[in-house]
Amino acid sequence: MNAISPMHAGIGQPSLEEVLMRIRYSLAGIVLIAASATWCAGRMWRAMAFDENVTQNLLMASEASTVASAILELDLALEYLQNNVPTQGSTGIFWEGKRDDVGVWYASLLEARAVLEVDETDERPALVLEQVRPALNRRPPMGISVHGAHHQAWFWGGCMSFILGFLGGFLVLSELDGRRYIGFRPRPRSRKY
Repeated sequence: MNAISPMHAGIGQPSLEEVLMRIRYSLAGIVLIAASATWCAGRMWRAMAFDENVTQNLLMASEASTVASAILELDLALEYLQNNVPTQGSTGIFWEGKRDDVGVWYASLLEARAVLEVDETDERPALVLEQVRPALNRRPPMGISVHGAHHQAWFWGGCMSFILGFLGGFLVLSELDGRRYIGFRPRPRSRKY
């Protein structure tokens, strides 16, 4: 009697249902990774825009050699803040502290601007610049680049993005590995001889 080999009998070959299930899991993983990457790109874009338009201008204002150049750089930073970031409130997610208070930080910048404007005609510009330098070098509140009415949504979106990206990578890698860690996997049939 001729025995049929397992490969010819269909044993060891994935069925069409299994192939489609693998494709679905791989596509779901890719979608989750893409969602996570989109969130990360948006967050990085906002942080870079804030750094370029505020942090760099404040640094240039603090290192300026004349009062007029310090006023120019400070005005650029203040204009960006007024147009893109709420100037009151807190960037804290779980609690509000002085380091997270946007209003205090913004008020110190406005105060520095007022000091520069009053002392613009002063004959000793180095002293005036030295007086406002601490306010200009003060570190902005953490998370201010995404601060606004939706700063908590950005935080929770980041947490979900991390989890979904991890899950998506897990799905894709498990399908590439050939093992199924999540989902239905039919049990192999036992053979009785």
